[in-house]
Amino acid sequence: MKYKLVTVLLVVAIVSFGTQSYRDYDYFKLILVWPNSYCLTKFQRCRDKLPQYFTLGGLWPEKQGGKEPQNCLPAGNYLSNDTIEKYRAELLRYWPDLSTYDFEESKSLWIEQWRRHGSCSNVTLSPEEYITCALNRREDHNIYRFLTNAGIRANGNSYSPNRILEVLMRVTGAVVDIVCDPDRFGNVYLAEIHQCIDYNGQKFIDCHNVAKNCDNDPIFPHPIFPKSKAAPKGRPKTP
Repeated sequence: MKYKLVTVLLVVAIVSFGTQSYRDYDYFKLILVWPNSYCLTKFQRCRDKLPQYFTLGGLWPEKQGGKEPQNCLPAGNYLSNDTIEKYRAELLRYWPDLSTYDFEESKSLWIEQWRRHGSCSNVTLSPEEYITCALNRREDHNIYRFLTNAGIRANGNSYSPNRILEVLMRVTGAVVDIVCDPDRFGNVYLAEIHQCIDYNGQKFIDCHNVAKNCDNDPIFPHPIFPKSKAAPKGRPKTP
């Protein structure tokens, strides 16, 4: 009887350990990508025509002061092809793979985002709810319009990170984070806006007012492939 009890306790411990990882988050981070910067800094093929609005890069469960949880997928819980097909138009428009127009190729992007990040919110959101949460929260704020109305325009000029943070805090009502990325020539670009959302994926909350990798004032770049399918050659002109 003692051995049976030990076995039961061991099984319970294993199950508890296995489920803890995908319950262990405090809030979400909504990743918004500026496509022009992505294609200038990631050194990979991009579409010849990019969206001129901030697109989704992901919805990531985060731990306050801890390591970002990843790959928490419980057995049998995956992002189905039916769900992807159901939201085909919205995903292609607002959460695109910037390297291709092909819907079938793009599916790997959304499947990977659920596997690596969304699965860690499984206790709160199903795969379909994860997709709709990301799409809905992106729609809540028109970040591109907010910046443009404040005089921060995608025209190749540089802007102070503090000014960007202050504008977005004022118009969204919550503190955000921004991320800058360099190209191979050392030019620094405004690459991402991060908005924080509560545990249930409903309400915007304060991020940390961080401007990551923004030691220099970042460039907010205009379209990079306006007339040609080929990427521009040579060093981009620094404003």
